[in-house]
Amino acid sequence: NNNIISSYVQAGKIITLEGATNINMLIVPGIREQLVTNEISKNVKDNSKIIYLMDIPSYDANNNRLFIDDSTTISVEKTVNQFEGRPIDNNFVATYFPDVFLNSDQFAQRVKAPASVSAMQALSYTDRVSYPWFAPAGFSRGVLDNVVTTAIRLTSADRDALYEARINPIANFSTGRIVIFGQKTLQADKSALDRVNVRRMVLKVKRIVSN
Repeated sequence: NNNIISSYVQAGKIITLEGATNINMLIVPGIREQLVTNEISKNVKDNSKIIYLMDIPSYDANNNRLFIDDSTTISVEKTVNQFEGRPIDNNFVATYFPDVFLNSDQFAQRVKAPASVSAMQALSYTDRVSYPWFAPAGFSRGVLDNVVTTAIRLTSADRDALYEARINPIANFSTGRIVIFGQKTLQADKSALDRVNVRRMVLKVKRIVSN
């Protein structure tokens, strides 16, 4: 019941309305409020030709929600627990963690950016060098060369916990390379469509058939 939420919800309806736009991928960078993200998730599923790269909230060790300008240490465990409490089962949606720091020529400094920005970068790069049905992850197509560092450095155990919860980790390796290390959708059951590349392949086929 406020203008900000209503505006984002309405914008989500417009941009996912079939015939109004022709996008195949959607991000709403930094918008993590469930009243918005749940609605957009439903919209892309209804549209059936868009994948939504969703940002999720981070939490500290005391289960306090953190915002983009907070300096409190992020708890991967609490973030995973909070996310797993959401009843999401949707293979038109994928999510990534954590946020990243990018070098910005515009601001002549590094800036913090939501994980969805880097996720879109990886998917766009995959489209440019191969095809949508190739995995936008790993050391071939998931390397984020413009990312300086991540909001939190994930351990191997962190990566496993995130991936088990269907959250795709952005890993900061000792070599200095920062890599998207997973490509799960938010489908609950195990099947081919719990992978981003398979979902995007089906989206491509749907568009070809529709055209």
